[in-house]
Amino acid sequence: MKEIETNVSHITKAGSNIFLDLGFSEEEAKEYQIESRRRINTTFKLKKDLMNEIIKIVEEKNLSVDDLQFSKKDAKNLKGLDYNKFSFSKLLDTLIRIKHFDHFYEMVS
Repeated sequence: MKEIETNVSHITKAGSNIFLDLGFSEEEAKEYQIESRRRINTTFKLKKDLMNEIIKIVEEKNLSVDDLQFSKKDAKNLKGLDYNKFSFSKLLDTLIRIKHFDHFYEMVS
């Protein structure tokens, strides 16, 4: 069986273009870096928008941490708009659940 290399052979410095390190031409590396930054920024904006919408509904419906099915730490991160602490799917799932909270609550009661 062939041995798998597990040692780190190169570390890309912060602020550098990883696509250059991966062997892409300067032109391609620049394009890929611009596109990846655009996608990251779009994801961050979407997460913040989801978080703001969740906060708005929580306040309108006077929901608790238990209603959100969040830990107290998650609730704190939500209020602080710490979007790095949440996956996009968790935020979307939470939003869908609380938008229909009254209906879901009736179903399980």
